[in-house]
Amino acid sequence: MVALRASPTGFPMAPSVEEWEALSSAERAAVAASLPGEVTDAEMAPPEGERHFKAKTRALDTLRSYFTRQRRRIYLAAEMPTYYPAEPRFAPDLFAVLDADDTERDKWVVSSEGKGLDWVLEVHVGGDRKKDAERNVARYARLGIPEYFLYDRAQNLLAAYRLASPDARIYTAILPNQGLYESRVLGLDVQVDQDRLRFYAGTALLLESDEFIARLQAMYDDAQRRREEEIRRREEADRRREEAEQRRDEETRRREEETHRREEAEQRRDEETRRREEAEQELARFARPARTTQAVNRQMSGTNPGRFSRTPAASRRRLASLSDRSSATSSATSSAMSRRRRRRPGPARSAGARARRSDRRASGVACGSPTRRGGGPRSRAP
Repeated sequence: MVALRASPTGFPMAPSVEEWEALSSAERAAVAASLPGEVTDAEMAPPEGERHFKAKTRALDTLRSYFTRQRRRIYLAAEMPTYYPAEPRFAPDLFAVLDADDTERDKWVVSSEGKGLDWVLEVHVGGDRKKDAERNVARYARLGIPEYFLYDRAQNLLAAYRLASPDARIYTAILPNQGLYESRVLGLDVQVDQDRLRFYAGTALLLESDEFIARLQAMYDDAQRRREEEIRRREEADRRREEAEQRRDEETRRREEETHRREEAEQRRDEETRRREEAEQELARFARPARTTQAVNRQMSGTNPGRFSRTPAASRRRLASLSDRSSATSSATSSAMSRRRRRRPGPARSAGARARRSDRRASGVACGSPTRRGGGPRSRAP
């Protein structure tokens, strides 16, 4: 078993490069496993409160979420014991190692991992500021850590340093560009915004987990609101469509009723026309016998009795039948005229007398007994 080296303060240290190379694989694994995975209180600054804790955990959470989405191989850790060859151990507030598997570790042994840290962040809130602002600047540059960022949470200030070349062991300050400090290692810009350390990918702000969740929740709520609004609009459109259909149905029903009323009115008009025609036909039928009687009378008055007596038998029978019908009609007409004379005395009586004389003459003709105006009866034809 290889004995571990101790620092001047008596804490374990990793073997030097020469010692590490002289060890076998089994011995190297044993040495790496024997190095403690924690740092004592004597080696660390006293706790600096919630502002210190939130600042580093928020930065860790933001970077881990971003690189996970980017599927980039990078290892991130906070306050993890770090062992450089023949150097006292230390535990940065946050560090990053590129092209390293993101597996669980309890310490970072540079000789065992094959590479050192690439980016370190220290958060200062209280206590000895020179530790972070001076001693760590010199130490991290000497260890060859490419970039070192110092966030003064108490004053909301940011300082950043970079090695000008891989062989350089003195930092060069990174100058801000409109408040943004470029990290070439991370490929991001860093800025202090109010009371938070912010990271930008180009112009896009990288959100912390709680902000990301809140934004997702807001997006979900907005999508839900739009969905509900769309449902409401569809329901409103359906309601308007149903109302339009009801109005169309009502209009169709009114048109059908109007058509039905027009048809009924036409039927009534047709019925009235039919009744009027029937009445006119009936009146004409009642008036026809009187005209027939008058025609017969005129014929009789201008007919030669001798000629009439020589009319064939069939013609006489037809004429007799016509005379009978005329007599019946004349009787009805005489009755009606008698009633009128009773209601209207005067000249109507002479008209009634004339009508009765005409009826008697017609009756005489119908009976085949025409008389001469000046003599006896004419003999019938053989």
